[in-house]
Order: sequence, then C-alpha cells, then structure tokens
Amino acid sequence: NGNTMNTPEHRYIGNLDRPNEAEIKRQGLLVEQIVADSLNTSEQFKSRLSTREEDSGVRDIGSRSTVDVVLYGKDDRPVLGIQVTSALDKKIQQRKMQELKDRPFIRLPEMQPRDHAIPKALVFLERDESNSPETSLKVLNGIILSLKFDLSQTKNPQEIAAVQELLAKLEQEKKRYVH
Repeated sequence: NGNTMNTPEHRYIGNLDRPNEAEIKRQGLLVEQIVADSLNTSEQFKSRLSTREEDSGVRDIGSRSTVDVVLYGKDDRPVLGIQVTSALDKKIQQRKMQELKDRPFIRLPEMQPRDHAIPKALVFLERDESNSPETSLKVLNGIILSLKFDLSQTKNPQEIAAVQELLAKLEQEKKRYVH
C-alpha cells in the first residue's frame, strides 16, 4: 500500500488537528448568546435562543433553514429569525449565505396561520467576541444588511412593510451606539 497518508500515525495526527466538535458547538452557543444578549438591551425588542426544533431546520421553517436566535417586537410576536455563525471556513459562510438566499422569509412553529412569514438574517461574529457596544453594533449591522437583501427578494406587500418597519427600528437602535 503506497498511501502513506492512511497510516495509523497519520490518522492519529489528523484527529488531533481536527477541531473538537464539542468545543465548536460550545463556542457557537456562546456567540449565539452574545447576539441574544446584545438585542435584549433594547427597549423595542426582546430575543431568545432558538428551540432545538428551530435550530435543526424543521419543515415548518423550511428545509435546512436553521435559526439560532428569535427576535420579538413589543407585541411579543416574532419579527425576525437570526442565524449566527462564527465559522471562519469560507465554504461554511457561503453555504449560510446561500441558505439565506434560498429562504429569506421563514415561518416558526409558534406562528399562527394568519401571521405573515418573518425575515431571516445572518450575523457573522468572531469566536472571541464579547458583550460590548462594538459587538452590538456588529450584530445590528449584520441584521440590517440581511434585511436589505430580504427586502429585494419579496414582492409581498405585508413582508415589505414588516421589513421596512423593522429596518427603521434597527436604524434607530443603532443610534444608541453611534455618537
């Protein structure tokens, strides 16, 4: 066997070099919590981490369209689904952007049939981010950028109005951090 890359030693070294799945998951949850916490400082919104069902991309939301954080308006109704990624791998980032492009609007299991679909946003954060005004600004900018994309993807008057209203509130929210 001329394949020297498949020796037990190479497999062992490969396993040592491979990122620890549990550690990646833990870091991902920390970054998701930072996004939720930064949005919970607002008087206009409240947020929560997703349920296991929402995070796994169940059929109601749309195949493989996962959500990590859900944002609610003052009326306690969901207004935005947020996917958070701290992945540095360009392929993973591109896949997440493609998911947003494929499903810019989603429905959550808690929504009523009369509720219109809510926009989805993608937020990229570094794994070493912390709760800070700078991080909150990054979160808001990421959401605003995604919402502008979502707006270009719909012709539904209800969705357009909801996104425009949300954009206005988020732009107002940004003013707390930009002086």
